[in-house]
Amino acid sequence: MSSTDVEVGVPEKGTARGSDSVLSVRDLTKTFPGQRALTDFSMEIHAGEIHALVGHNGCGKSTLIKLITGFHAPDPGAAAEFLGDSVDLYDAGAPWRDHVHAIHQDLGLIPSMSVIDNIALEHGYLTRAGRISWKAERKRVEKLLREFDSHVDPRELVDDLSRRDQAIVAIVRAVSGMSDDSSGLLILDEPTATLPEREVQVLFDAVRTAARRGCAVLFVSHRLADVLTICDRVTVLRDGNKVAERSVSGLTRDQLTELIVGDRSASASNHSRPTFDRSRGKPVLKVRNISTEHLSPLSLTVGAGEIVGIAGLDGSGREDVTRVLSGITQPSGAP
Repeated sequence: MSSTDVEVGVPEKGTARGSDSVLSVRDLTKTFPGQRALTDFSMEIHAGEIHALVGHNGCGKSTLIKLITGFHAPDPGAAAEFLGDSVDLYDAGAPWRDHVHAIHQDLGLIPSMSVIDNIALEHGYLTRAGRISWKAERKRVEKLLREFDSHVDPRELVDDLSRRDQAIVAIVRAVSGMSDDSSGLLILDEPTATLPEREVQVLFDAVRTAARRGCAVLFVSHRLADVLTICDRVTVLRDGNKVAERSVSGLTRDQLTELIVGDRSASASNHSRPTFDRSRGKPVLKVRNISTEHLSPLSLTVGAGEIVGIAGLDGSGREDVTRVLSGITQPSGAP
């Protein structure tokens, strides 16, 4: 495979607006002491486009986000255009960055404040005679939430919302400063990582709504199924280099996996799961009815040569299993 595999064309999945460029970056390089994190990176994101950024850990995704948002400055020689105008990548406080919003896994919301207050942190409050007009502000937030098909009460504390609703509030806050006839860039960093599968589709609907409003969306994820479901195009990073840019239309999971790792044999279809025969020997680990404050009674058996996975969302109790087994936490009940 060539060092860079780029398919030229307009995103094909319906939301992208074609030639309306929101952000174009060229020749981005970032060198840290003893390490080059990104090398001669270029890409363009369009209004209404959901553009995926994928790659293994350490490939340069986080560095790129920090360069775009102004947390880091690139090495000399980089250039960028935002909404068709040349912009300064080396000024962290440049006005164009007011239209760039990054939402990370922690969402950046203040749990002890209401939905109204969290959204107002982005655009300020509506005022009348020098005082906050709470009625007008509530109506504005309700209108924004309805656009994203959310029925959250704007007066509710963020801490009382589900993780899905918190993510939607974060997206609404990010786009609240963008008018319907202008565009901005919304960066979503692993937005589905802490969501159960049944709530992912609701978040996808919110992301599509943001794209329909004219936002360009940079969707950063390790979940390849999510990328293939919602994104128009995908850019692949490997070891700080852009190795591919493709339309998602017609792209398979195996093909995307190969682009990420650079090895055809790494595709999932080329691997068979080994079978495990429990009759071959005694279990290495066997526990019955272990429990903690956050963990209901759990029984578990692990045999020699067996790989047992423990999965669940943050706070589901999965952390307590390993803490009990390693002796860090005392179980409330065990034989």
